[in-house]
Amino acid sequence: MDPALMSNPFITALVDILGLIIYFQVALYIVG
Repeated sequence: MDPALMSNPFITALVDILGLIIYFQVALYIVG
């Protein structure tokens, strides 16, 4: 990704949240 884009706090927060959602989806899929 573009470093200038990643320096935007909103973008980094959005990526973090998306990462968490994907992580939990995978975890639930494995557990379930």
